[in-house]
Amino acid sequence: MYGNLVSNAEDNKWVDRDDPADSHHEATVNADGLIKLDIYRDRIDEMLHRIGVYDPATQKADDLQKIKVIGPLLEQRLHQLGIYTFEQMSHLTEEDVELLDLIIEDFTLKGRHAEWTTQANQLKNKN
Repeated sequence: MYGNLVSNAEDNKWVDRDDPADSHHEATVNADGLIKLDIYRDRIDEMLHRIGVYDPATQKADDLQKIKVIGPLLEQRLHQLGIYTFEQMSHLTEEDVELLDLIIEDFTLKGRHAEWTTQANQLKNKN
């Protein structure tokens, strides 16, 4: 990143993460129990800005459990981090999956990138 600047997904501008006035995290993210470091919050916001921010007013959440190895608990954790749709899952990068692996405990997610994105693309195209 550029020093203390991070992307603000709401208005696509760079903000200073150390400035309390610029503190903002996506409304669909309820990850207080999962994320222990603010840098992870910033990285999740950046990821959501890139893969798409879920809007419950205009979008329907997909059944992420249709993707192999995603059960009810892992789906709940993904929801807490703002991931609700196959469209979002299809845009995850290897680095995103590694970040999810760092944040979500009790699951080994590293190495799942190709499997998840392939299945998410297939499932989103069925809808």
